[in-house]
Amino acid sequence: MTLSVRFAALLLALPVLLISSPVQAGSDDKLLENPVGTAIALSVEPAAAGHCRNRDMQEAVACAIAACEADGGLNCTPMTWCSYAGTAGIMFGYNMELGLSQLYTACGGFTREGLEAMLMARCATDAGASDCSLVRFWGADGVEVKLPE
Repeated sequence: MTLSVRFAALLLALPVLLISSPVQAGSDDKLLENPVGTAIALSVEPAAAGHCRNRDMQEAVACAIAACEADGGLNCTPMTWCSYAGTAGIMFGYNMELGLSQLYTACGGFTREGLEAMLMARCATDAGASDCSLVRFWGADGVEVKLPE
């Protein structure tokens, strides 16, 4: 029964994932010539995150790690790189039955709604997460948007 619920959630999210894909018919060719990418780094204990954009992946990742450390993180680990920056975010998932939590990261979306749908599809289908909440979000301009608490 659980597998069919997960499969149904994935099928429902599939159109959103396809729509929010960064490379679509009619995309601006200049966007793909030398795109700005984005990187996200996380630290679990203490909880911290870093986000940076750059055309060079190694520079973006190094910057995200430094930003995570500046946010108070220890042992910051690069989690996500997208060669097309777009929107980016972090979702917290919690499985009440098992008492386990997980952080999900994604980038490259066109809108907050599209990115949130991508993250929700991952969270909702992963090990029975019962609570999935967007905790950090960066707009397509790379600026963090404060989320309501």
